[in-house]
Amino acid sequence: MTTLAPSRPSFAASRLSFAGLLRSEWIKFRSLRSTFWSLVMIVGFAALISFLIVSEAMPVSDVALPLAMQQDALAQGITQGVTFSQLIAGVLGVLIVTGEYSTGMIRSTMAAAPRRLGAYAAKILVVAVSIFVVGVIASLVSYLAVLPLLADRGIHVTPLDAVVILGVLRASAYLALVSVFAVGVGMLLRSTAGGLATVSGLLLVLPIVLMMIPAEWAVNVEANMLTSLGADVLGLSSTVEAGEVLELFAKIAAWPAAAVALGGVVLARRDV
Repeated sequence: MTTLAPSRPSFAASRLSFAGLLRSEWIKFRSLRSTFWSLVMIVGFAALISFLIVSEAMPVSDVALPLAMQQDALAQGITQGVTFSQLIAGVLGVLIVTGEYSTGMIRSTMAAAPRRLGAYAAKILVVAVSIFVVGVIASLVSYLAVLPLLADRGIHVTPLDAVVILGVLRASAYLALVSVFAVGVGMLLRSTAGGLATVSGLLLVLPIVLMMIPAEWAVNVEANMLTSLGADVLGLSSTVEAGEVLELFAKIAAWPAAAVALGGVVLARRDV
């Protein structure tokens, strides 16, 4: 009588689908204490900056401004604070990755997703969508913060105005792209200190250094830094052409695309 050898358990069925990876990354994202406080800081800091900009930079006027000026003033007033929160979004993007490496959780993540890049894509998508939604919320909270000041400055449009909505969407998309860039840097360096130093240096320090160099090449490089491109997006008026907006976002997207690609190469080739 022959006996059948026990068959090996199949792990194919136990591997998570991409939807499962998204759920897993979402659970990890919202369960971190740093996530909650970072998102609260983005909203609170954005509202504070918007209030200061509107109260100090926009003159009091008894006469209503022309409609186009009202639209541009409100859109820029409630979104400038959002982009001042870009460093917080960058910090969060780095921590989402390096936190897993520091705790060793990354091994469990990659055991559930042996191909690795699926988990990486899910992490990027969760972070990007979450930061985009928080950017929209931050703009609405900023509007509520400046609402008592608007009438005295000749501004009577609301966030439901089409031009203002487009401004909010542009600012939120920029914030999301910054967070994706930070995720790529975090995956590339796998170090919290190195990731935070790199992101803060590229967002804040290097643009200032380049502005201090009196050379044409420095001017050209500074104009294409992530922070400078974000400022250009926020400064767009209601008469801007769609092609100009797409061109700016193409330049902005090149930063996270490069960081994500390099991070993906490192993730695929190195041990976790």
